[in-house]
Amino acid sequence: MFLAFWYLQNLLQVAFAGWALAPDLFFLSIFSKGLTDEKHYDRYLWGCFLGGLLWDFRWTGIPGFSASLYGGLFMVFRLVWMIIPKEGRIPILFLGVSSSALCISAILRVTLFYSGRAVIGSAMMMFLASAALSIVISWIYYSQFYRKQDV
Repeated sequence: MFLAFWYLQNLLQVAFAGWALAPDLFFLSIFSKGLTDEKHYDRYLWGCFLGGLLWDFRWTGIPGFSASLYGGLFMVFRLVWMIIPKEGRIPILFLGVSSSALCISAILRVTLFYSGRAVIGSAMMMFLASAALSIVISWIYYSQFYRKQDV
C-alpha cells in the first residue's frame, strides 16, 4: 500500500514538472499508520528511511536527505505522540501532529530545492494546497477507522 502512495507521489512530481513539489503522500501514509501501530513502529521508521532514500535517488540527488528527514520527523513526532495519554489522542490532535510534520517537511524541501528561484512562493502554496487532501484523508483514517477499534 505504501509503495502505491510513493508511486502516486512520483507521478505528481512528474506532473508538476519543476514549478511545485509533490505532496509527501508516501510520508504521510506511513506516518499515519506508524503513529497508530504501537507494537511495530520500527518497521515504519525503516519504511520512512527506505522510501526517502528511493525518493532521493529518483529526484533530489542528495542521497540521504529525504531519508533522514522522513526518519527524523517520524521519530520526533512519534515521541510527542507517545507522551500524550491514550485518552487525550483525539482526532483533532492527530490532525495537528500530522499537519505539523508535513509542513516541516515542506519547508525544508522547498527551501533546499527552490531557494533563489522566483517560484518559491508558488511552489510552497501549491505544495500546501495539494497536501491538504492527503492530510484530510489521513485524519479521516484516524478518526473513523482507528478510533473505532476500541483503543
